[in-house]
Amino acid sequence: MFQPLLNNKSFIQRWDGFWGYLSLLVFVILSSISCSNEDSFYTLFHDSVVLKGKILEFNLRGNVEDLYCNDSILITYNSGLDCSFTMYNLATGDVMNEFGIIGHGHNEIPTGCFGDIFENELFVFKDVNKIIANYSLSKKRESVFADTIIKYELNETMLSYIVPVDSERYLGIGAYKWDKHFVLFDTKGHVYDSATSLYNATDVHYNNYTKYLSNQGVIVRHPKEHKYVGTTNNSGIINFMKIKGDRISHIKDYNVILPSWEAVQRENMNRVVWTDKTINGFLDLSCNEKYVFALYSEDSIEEKEYISNTILMFDWEGNPKKIINIDKTVQQIAVNNDTLYALFEDIEGNTQIIAYSLVELD
Repeated sequence: MFQPLLNNKSFIQRWDGFWGYLSLLVFVILSSISCSNEDSFYTLFHDSVVLKGKILEFNLRGNVEDLYCNDSILITYNSGLDCSFTMYNLATGDVMNEFGIIGHGHNEIPTGCFGDIFENELFVFKDVNKIIANYSLSKKRESVFADTIIKYELNETMLSYIVPVDSERYLGIGAYKWDKHFVLFDTKGHVYDSATSLYNATDVHYNNYTKYLSNQGVIVRHPKEHKYVGTTNNSGIINFMKIKGDRISHIKDYNVILPSWEAVQRENMNRVVWTDKTINGFLDLSCNEKYVFALYSEDSIEEKEYISNTILMFDWEGNPKKIINIDKTVQQIAVNNDTLYALFEDIEGNTQIIAYSLVELD
């Protein structure tokens, strides 16, 4: 006798078994996706190396907060001095020059300017003051003042880092119109392109200022090509890009760990604060013609604040190459074609520069 399927026990068992299997399969897939988003960055790398460094006997001036280099010179950014920058001969360690008068007069720069060496110039900027300054390094400097200072305009934008694209255009990272992370612009305020939505662009807990604070980052530029890499501070987010014409094009993006700040808005106070999940993440970024080097840590900020002994090395196509474990815990890095330099603070609180050979990595 024909019986309705819904009253057929064997069918119901098979039906339940099917849905049970399907539910389990969906759970496994979702779990794997969730885990992949929270996986350590280190799982992407299949090779690691340990490097031992050599402390440079440089007579460091003031409180060194950052460093930049090419194949022949190293420049430190200092605070607590009349001049912001000290230039050293890498071969001898001798001081070659001091420049960058702090102030607000003609061709003086305010405190807190950061940048990098591009070709034969030290390029520095400060977004709060909307200034870009250049110091020529190809000749012996006879002046402590900037060779050029440009004021730029860019509305509805706050940037944490800027690099030059050509003589007229710049690429910035931060918060453009409180929606995009990267912006290609000129000094007259013309925007050519923007890219990458802010991870919290639609989060109502963040206002414009706290969106900027939680999306600060660093950009480096390939020495000879129009390729760029940006990292978002305190996260596992790194973006590999190129610029062709007036457009920003993505090469490869990683969103391994999103930032985990909490926005605080009380009366006139707007800031972001740590949560239990806030990691050091990307701390600094540097590059040479072959590779991109990122100082990185998945320790929580409360455990180790803004320091690491791990450097992730990528090629310019965004492919993970090596995990470099160095013998000191450092704060900032700079590289040229054969050496990695890092800021290291000893147990007595003295800042030193330590050098690591990159020759054996090839």
